[in-house]
Amino acid sequence: MKARKEPPIRPVNGIWILGGGYLIYTAAQLLYNFFTGTTEIPVGNVLGGVVFALAGALMLFREWQVYRANKARRERQASEMEEPREEETP
Repeated sequence: MKARKEPPIRPVNGIWILGGGYLIYTAAQLLYNFFTGTTEIPVGNVLGGVVFALAGALMLFREWQVYRANKARRERQASEMEEPREEETP
């Protein structure tokens, strides 16, 4: 049976995490200004808040998937190294 070639481990990118967090923070500020009535362009704040929140959530979700995939791969590799291999005898 052919061994499936796995793609290389991709590190979690801290810039994407910070960027996603900042977008969510910005969305919260925009929506807060809308609900307190301190904005001059309510429609722009609501649309911007929703778009920024979605973009930030997608960025954080993407990095969470990378983290989970890397963790699962490391665990799988560790279990393969611990299992004794059976030698085939002719």
